[in-house]
Amino acid sequence: MCVYVLLGLMLLTLNIILIHILVTRDNLHTELTNLMDEQRNMDTDISGIQSRLQNARADKMNAAMSLQDVKRLEEELERLTEEMTQVDLDEKVI
Repeated sequence: MCVYVLLGLMLLTLNIILIHILVTRDNLHTELTNLMDEQRNMDTDISGIQSRLQNARADKMNAAMSLQDVKRLEEELERLTEEMTQVDLDEKVI
């Protein structure tokens, strides 16, 4: 009878260990699922950030080109103003 009691206690202990292992497995599975969701969210965030960065770079390039055009036009205006002043002086001399 003593052997049966020991076997019963061993089975009970094994059942408790098995239940603990199953709970741990379920917790790990839940944690893995949460981590995968977080990774998907971070991937989405990174994609959005990369898109905004690309747009910002394009805006910067367009702004630089516009600034270059403005500088070129200012130089042209200055040249034309100087030319007009010279023509006015030439007319006064004549």
